[in-house]
Amino acid sequence: RSLESLRTVPLHFHASPAMTEVATFAALFEPQLASLTLAHAPRDDKDAPDFLNWRRVVTPAQLLQLAGQKTKVNLPKRPGK
Repeated sequence: RSLESLRTVPLHFHASPAMTEVATFAALFEPQLASLTLAHAPRDDKDAPDFLNWRRVVTPAQLLQLAGQKTKVNLPKRPGK
């Protein structure tokens, strides 16, 4: 984003299933993220990667809620909903 002509272009993150938690964390620190699209919600404590013991501080649901306060979060619709 160092090119002047790209500074106003919206930035969207799209995460594969394995990178859901990584992208959600990245969304917390990207100042002008337009949206975050996840393959699924962050996984529960047993299945998600443990980055510096983040699970001791925040749950996956809270992580998603924090990201949602900063940017629009898109999740796939659950069948029957």
